[in-house]
Amino acid sequence: MRLINSAVVLAALLVTAPAMAQSGPIAPPNLSRYVSASSLSQADLASIKAYIDREAPRLASDVPADAVQARTKLVGELQSRTRRVSPLFREQYTALLEPHLRALMAGDNLSAAVMAAQVAGTLGTDGAVKMLTDRIDPKDEPRMAVRVWAAGGVGTLTAMPTVSERRTTRALRSLAIACCEEPDWAVRRRMILSMANAMANQRGQDASQNAVRDAAIEQLAQAMADTLQDIASGQAQFVQTLPIATTELQSTLLTAGDDDTRTAIADAVVPVLARGHDAILQSWDSIRQDPRSLAAAARFLDESELLLTILTQSDPTDAQLSKAVLDGNRRPVETAARRWAAHRG
Repeated sequence: MRLINSAVVLAALLVTAPAMAQSGPIAPPNLSRYVSASSLSQADLASIKAYIDREAPRLASDVPADAVQARTKLVGELQSRTRRVSPLFREQYTALLEPHLRALMAGDNLSAAVMAAQVAGTLGTDGAVKMLTDRIDPKDEPRMAVRVWAAGGVGTLTAMPTVSERRTTRALRSLAIACCEEPDWAVRRRMILSMANAMANQRGQDASQNAVRDAAIEQLAQAMADTLQDIASGQAQFVQTLPIATTELQSTLLTAGDDDTRTAIADAVVPVLARGHDAILQSWDSIRQDPRSLAAAARFLDESELLLTILTQSDPTDAQLSKAVLDGNRRPVETAARRWAAHRG
């Protein structure tokens, strides 16, 4: 009986051995041994690919906990605070992961598409930026949830020093163009915040940092100008996107503390802010019908007044524009519009 059992086991091993040999590399439990590597062998890349091939499809799992676990596994090593991620690993990991993420973002599973965008936003590479900028235009991506996460991911990536200056400036331009076409105020607000984030990019005190900062300021100003035009034409809901821009501009002025940043913001933003009062006045009645738009308009005009005063080195006034807006009093806003008319450019 023992001989028969041994024969059965041996036969089973002989049958399964070729299948095991042909199944390829076994996916490792994690990628910790690879993330800091300065070189990766073909065997290493095969193991990384096996890991990706195991985890990425799980983003589309019908079981939410499984999908969330897969997302955590795909981004965990990249977000480690104790381990440096090498540029080589980032590039190779992105290249191997990209086909999965693109397929998921283009697929019909909304949850999987959103999670794929979230993963792409952590990769820190030019390739990841390109993946996400392909999903921010409403003509190419009709789903609001995907656009908002893609725009957020672009904002995260363009502030990272691991993304090239050239790709970053192109992405900021893509954001500004998509922002002009964006029909949803929440998505547009996320796009504006992403452009603002790049003003404080992490490249260090060098020419690249300044180039990205200036590109971010320029595209943010353009997005604000386009948004003010939409508000003036009656799309009052877009006023809810503007306070985040003025808040971030104030923060940049306070933290940067250098004349170059101040000059760049003044040159691009002052002519735009100087037109803000008229845009609010042209949609006055529509804005007042929506409490959120009303609150946003009040905040935007107050913060614009402060920025204009600082950037033009003008004498401050006690305009109290937010109170005027909330009280339905147009006169102080009209006075402010006339005051700043010379700065519209």
